[in-house]
Amino acid sequence: MEITAGGQVKLWVEEELGIVYSQPIEGAVIGYEEALEVIRIRRKLQGGRRMGLLSDPRGVRKVDCHARKVLSENASKKDLYAVALLAENAVSRMVANMAVGFNRPEVPTKVFSDRNKAISWLLEQKALEVGKEEQFTLPLDTP
Repeated sequence: MEITAGGQVKLWVEEELGIVYSQPIEGAVIGYEEALEVIRIRRKLQGGRRMGLLSDPRGVRKVDCHARKVLSENASKKDLYAVALLAENAVSRMVANMAVGFNRPEVPTKVFSDRNKAISWLLEQKALEVGKEEQFTLPLDTP
């Protein structure tokens, strides 16, 4: 199921991979209200499950500073295990990496130019999360 948030961002889940996708429509302008709607819909699609997020902001025209802040602050460990961002060229990658460094997200976040590499990385992060969860479920009598 695909849902468009605020008429600006398409969101959908690929159940087999456990990844939620976010892709603005071409020329999207994302303000604070649209960002809140994106978060609300993403969480609804996730249905309480922790997932990886693949965000493809390449079609966006503008994201205001309040929207960037609320989107970054709501990438939390409680509902995401990692975030992969797509960038179309070296300049976009540099800007995205600077934004990631500046906003210091709570979950592992990485910028990619290749969608398949981004998905592979998200799946690696998911496997690491499963490994962490298994460490805490060992029986008490295990040495």
